[in-house]
Amino acid sequence: MNAVVQTVKMSYIASTKIIRIQSPAGPRHPVVMWRMKAPAKKPLIKREKPEETCAAVRRGSAKKKIHPVQVMSEFRGRQIY
Repeated sequence: MNAVVQTVKMSYIASTKIIRIQSPAGPRHPVVMWRMKAPAKKPLIKREKPEETCAAVRRGSAKKKIHPVQVMSEFRGRQIY
């Protein structure tokens, strides 16, 4: 983006501030002609490598089975004062 801003600034300066060559038969032509090279095209979506698509699937850790009575014993009932 910075390159675009610099190009526009320099183009404006070249087209307005630099002395123009006058041709006797017609309009004045600018001394400087600005041409920009189009930027290289980049893909919108990053392609995955074939070896990355076949990655190994790892199993998660096994869940421990806890008896319901043990889970309920962790909670305390309301205390009445």
